[in-house]
Amino acid sequence: MGSFAATIAGRRKRLETTLSDDFAAVRMMNATYDSIYSGETIKL
Repeated sequence: MGSFAATIAGRRKRLETTLSDDFAAVRMMNATYDSIYSGETIKL
């Protein structure tokens, strides 16, 4: 979260990410689509 805030504030040029961050983002996007499709809340 600190890297994200620093990037938004302009103290960093690029967001620092890892493979686990990318995997978590994909899981979240898939859960979002599943929730929209099913109309139910998806818990991760």
